[in-house]
Amino acid sequence: MLVPMIVIIQRFIQFNGFGEYTYLAIQNQSLIFNSQIRTTPIGSATVIRGFAAKSSNSQAQNMSVTVSRREMLIVRRDNETIDLDATTDDQVSTNNVLVLFYPELIFEYNRTSSILTLSWFIGVSIQITPI
Repeated sequence: MLVPMIVIIQRFIQFNGFGEYTYLAIQNQSLIFNSQIRTTPIGSATVIRGFAAKSSNSQAQNMSVTVSRREMLIVRRDNETIDLDATTDDQVSTNNVLVLFYPELIFEYNRTSSILTLSWFIGVSIQITPI
């Protein structure tokens, strides 16, 4: 479960609406980056259940992160599901972090802390931290 607490220049914003929202959009003459979140009410609180993003890189594919009903992260890049438990030696560093390189971003999943970081080469990074 992801609680919608957003850090902006060291300030926290608490958000209690639910639905689908544009999370971050960066534009100049054309769209450079677009991301959306899906929030759901749970009791009297609201949690983020999904995140999706895509950059304008010519090789970019949609990236999505969803929290399943069993509270597990489901990560997809376009139609490919990324296995967070992969054990390929060239993907896992010595500090138990799964690192994948794509044309538009770097994907890092720390298996010890369960922190997922998506870093696009345009300078946008999203970190998903479990609670």
